[in-house]
Amino acid sequence: MATASTIDDICEWQLTKNTVSERIKHMYRNPLMADVHFTVTDGQGTSSTQVKIPCHKFILAVSSPVFYTMFYGELKEPSDYIDLPDCDSEGLLEFLQKMEQIHLNDVCWKVIDTCTAKVLESAPDEILEDNNLLLSILKSDTLDVEELTVFQAVNRWAENICIKRGKTPSGDLKLYIFPSQSHSQNNNTLVLSIAIGALKWKFLGIISDSSSFPERSYYSLQLILPFLSYFHFELQTLFPLHIYLKMASASTSDDVCEWQLTKNTVGERIKHMYRNPLMADVHFTVTDGQGSSSLKVNIPCHKFILAISSPVFYKMFYGELKEASDYIDLPDCDSEGFLEFLRFIYCDEVELTGSCVIQVLYLAKKYMIPSLANRCRSFLEANVNAENVLDLLPTVEKMEEIHLNDVCWNVIDTRTAKVFESAPDAILEDKNLLASILQRDTLDVEEVEVFQAVNRWAEAICAKRGKTPSGQEKSAIIGEEVMKLIRFPSMPLSLFGEHVVDTKILTDTEIIEIFMYFSVTRIAKGFSCFPRCLNSSNLLRCNRLEHNSRFWSRSLPCSDDSRQNISRFPESTSFSVNVPILLGGITISGSRREEYTVKLKLNGKVVSEGCFLSEGRRAHDGNFYTGFDIIFK
Repeated sequence: MATASTIDDICEWQLTKNTVSERIKHMYRNPLMADVHFTVTDGQGTSSTQVKIPCHKFILAVSSPVFYTMFYGELKEPSDYIDLPDCDSEGLLEFLQKMEQIHLNDVCWKVIDTCTAKVLESAPDEILEDNNLLLSILKSDTLDVEELTVFQAVNRWAENICIKRGKTPSGDLKLYIFPSQSHSQNNNTLVLSIAIGALKWKFLGIISDSSSFPERSYYSLQLILPFLSYFHFELQTLFPLHIYLKMASASTSDDVCEWQLTKNTVGERIKHMYRNPLMADVHFTVTDGQGSSSLKVNIPCHKFILAISSPVFYKMFYGELKEASDYIDLPDCDSEGFLEFLRFIYCDEVELTGSCVIQVLYLAKKYMIPSLANRCRSFLEANVNAENVLDLLPTVEKMEEIHLNDVCWNVIDTRTAKVFESAPDAILEDKNLLASILQRDTLDVEEVEVFQAVNRWAEAICAKRGKTPSGQEKSAIIGEEVMKLIRFPSMPLSLFGEHVVDTKILTDTEIIEIFMYFSVTRIAKGFSCFPRCLNSSNLLRCNRLEHNSRFWSRSLPCSDDSRQNISRFPESTSFSVNVPILLGGITISGSRREEYTVKLKLNGKVVSEGCFLSEGRRAHDGNFYTGFDIIFK
């Protein structure tokens, strides 16, 4: 499979197109993956040159039932180069562009409904000879026109036809102009009854004698073109409709697929192809569930849609080393995750759940669809909590999701007690994960709670194994590495004696060493005495100046006050502590809205350097001050 391709050697334009409509639009006049070309004149007249316009059968077929029949029907076009002698390049290009936006049939009826009076005024007299078209218009309840205007238009057409035939436009003769399905002595006339009071029309018959009048074909439907002139459509805009109707005259509604007529945008048409075997040219085999015993299912897809959505799929299906088979096995995902992955590609939407989001993120990264990957990341960030963080953390670390990894650790740091309460006892069997947690100085939890959680997990494992939860048995399950990461010296003496000693998890020697630490502050071998809770929510601020009761700071002069080079202004301090601490940072006071360049050293080593803006801040005690914090990383 082509997933090993690097960014440098595959087409990447897909990464900048976030919707299926944008990707389809990118393919307009694009020879990339073009599988059919239309030959048209580049201009009008016999001396015009011939040009070939690249197109894509799939897009044409999902947009038009006629194109579907041409390219995928039983009598499909044998050639990929199709000559259109009756149109020029400008008209065809306009037609292709419109196919990405709307359906032409809807445009026509919208004009007829909203501009009916102008349509009737512009219509030629010959419309009376195409009763199918005229009936379909006059049967509509949505025409924006007075009924009297309708009658006047029909009367005018009939009078003009009488004149063209050299007849006197009498009322009877005008009535007989309408052809009908009735085989009476009126010789195939349409009986048109007009209720003068309400001016309500009723058509009692339709054309049937095709030998006398043309069917609704290219010739008759072409009459609708002048109607659109009111909409100020240029000829090249109308001409594609002329082409479409001419092509449609060769097919009846019975022998072509017509679902395209109900889809008005390219987005709707591509969405219709989701999980649709119609025109599918590749199938992916995935498990229908999780586990090796799950059944296999084949999911139909379309190479063109996949290729315009992912540079990896493009390489797979159109690259030099393209896949040889149209059935591709995906052993690393199941149907739920893969179908949601496809839903995004085809529909620009995705229904993420806790059971599929990781797999969708994996597929989005594997096939280089960053917009979907970002959706997954946002979902995970919004839904990670103390109950599921330990399940998510190893996965995001393996997938090298740096931000999600930070989010997980933040949950562990700030909700440590709840995380330990929800953690399964099997965590003791994942020594790497547990060690990485217990090594942290930033856990917001009392050390006795850490020990109680580890002891509880060990007891549960003993019960599962049918063992007596003795101190020695639990100590063996916990292991020396994890045991040394519990900071017994940081516990209060009373809690250590009450909750730890009687469990007999520690050896007598270890207990004595810890008691010696409490009594004479002698370091307990192998155990850290550093307290935890050293995170931003537990920062303690101490002061060194009496007049600034909350902050360890001294105001620096600003450039306006001191006309000296403030970057050379020295300031230093020294202090001592009687218990271990973690120095998290320093607050420096300054003038409001002033920028300061600072180089901060700790024991002679530069720990922070840069520009800082002094702003107004509110302290924990409610006092207001101006300055900036420098937090050590």
